Amino acid sequence: MMVRMRSSLVIAAVFALGSAAAADPTKADQLFDEGKQLSDKGQWQPACDKFAQAIQLDPEAPGTLLNLGRCNEKLGKIGTALGWYQKADEHAQKYNMPEYQKAAKAQIAELSPRVPSLRFEFAEPLPAGGRLFVDGTEVAQKDQARLAVDPGAHKVDVQVPHKAPIHHDVTVTERQDLQVPIGAFVAAEFVDPGRARRHRGVVFGAIGAGMFVGQGVVGFGGKLIFPDQIRPHTQGWDDVSYGLTAIGIVGVAGLAYGAYLYVTAPKPYEADRATAWVPIAGPDQLGVAYLGRF
Repeated sequence: MMVRMRSSLVIAAVFALGSAAAADPTKADQLFDEGKQLSDKGQWQPACDKFAQAIQLDPEAPGTLLNLGRCNEKLGKIGTALGWYQKADEHAQKYNMPEYQKAAKAQIAELSPRVPSLRFEFAEPLPAGGRLFVDGTEVAQKDQARLAVDPGAHKVDVQVPHKAPIHHDVTVTERQDLQVPIGAFVAAEFVDPGRARRHRGVVFGAIGAGMFVGQGVVGFGGKLIFPDQIRPHTQGWDDVSYGLTAIGIVGVAGLAYGAYLYVTAPKPYEADRATAWVPIAGPDQLGVAYLGRF
């Protein structure tokens, strides 16, 4: 019992420490102190926000990493907390900080059995260019066999170029190990919003080309009816000439308008294409990502 109490005191002391090696030590220490004051009052979400800002200035500060784990744990985000504790353990070992590492390992050992996980069962291997996302954050290949997550609802998305997307809404509770089946990938459907416009372009282009053909026919017929020696003095030939000019103008206009319609028609795209800004928050990243298929 005495050993356990002394260990707890050591952990509490480590949680109270910040980092003196930050890229911007004054600002990082200030943010850490503000976060610590908030956590001492039990205001865990504002405390997490402060520690998250501090870690941006010093991504490898074990004290800040530990406190990020602690405040996320208090908020019930035990999967996220475990990730922060693991990062704290990693950097404490890297910088030979045994007290921090001892505190991190103690929290990892206590928390690990409670953290739920997702196991992804692929009906076929994920093709080249395929990406797996959980709540908008891409899952690294090494974590696709088993991913620790927070209890609660999660969105699972799989995107493969030129394949229909796969989406699952799942919910997990503490200690649950949930298997998520990922079915076979099927070709994506395409939508062609410019099909009618291109069709009209082809029609107008064909009319224009037809006018040119008609112009040639009329001109050839006129030459047969009006020989060269009488053509300049015949009113009928003048009518034919005017007709040929009008037909040529209509033909050019038809071809030009048809080409315009065809070139400016919207391009086909995959029916499942969608883009969105999604938040990212994890042990080694904070921010937003633009998620979609192009």
